[in-house]
Amino acid sequence: MLLDLQLPRRSGFEVLAWLRTQPGLKRLVTVILTSSPQTTDIARAYDLGANSYLVKPSHPNELFDMVT
Repeated sequence: MLLDLQLPRRSGFEVLAWLRTQPGLKRLVTVILTSSPQTTDIARAYDLGANSYLVKPSHPNELFDMVT
């Protein structure tokens, strides 16, 4: 699952924490794809069980290169 930290109703951290409490979803591979390069956000995401953390590049072409 690709998960952004900046969501309209709940933060990505809240969603990730909820996922990890659900028996059928707690092992779902979750990649954080967000604009925040903050080390505190990175650490928190991994503490909550994220499998990977990627910072969105500023240009769409760079994002395409990142995921291909």
